[in-house]
Amino acid sequence: MIRRYNGANTNGTLASAVFPQDATRDSLFGNTKLFSGLADVFPSFKLTGLDPLLVYDFTFYASRMSVGDNRETGYTVTGANSDFAALNPSVNHDRFVTVTGIEPDSAGEIAVDLAPTANNVNSYHFTYLGV
Repeated sequence: MIRRYNGANTNGTLASAVFPQDATRDSLFGNTKLFSGLADVFPSFKLTGLDPLLVYDFTFYASRMSVGDNRETGYTVTGANSDFAALNPSVNHDRFVTVTGIEPDSAGEIAVDLAPTANNVNSYHFTYLGV
């Protein structure tokens, strides 16, 4: 972990046709506004020990049911190159996003950073990562 998550959300879907229930019902979350005693939680983690001669693809999924606002989360993936994808987890059953063609840096590492996008209108600017 580079920067922590605030906690775990257990309000994801149980009706995905793409991923199993054990993977869709919970997710880790961050938030920029004060929630549960924490603010400015921009989660980030690093994958290490990757083969620098390979190219990696990443698929991101998250679900937060029983909400009506846009909680779009941006996923920035950075190694020797970088790319970005965004997903709104609100009432999500089967949507996911993919970042392709990421090369590890010279140390064999790739970082993944989460942040709310400009479309995220939730008052806490929650961000989510489930799968």
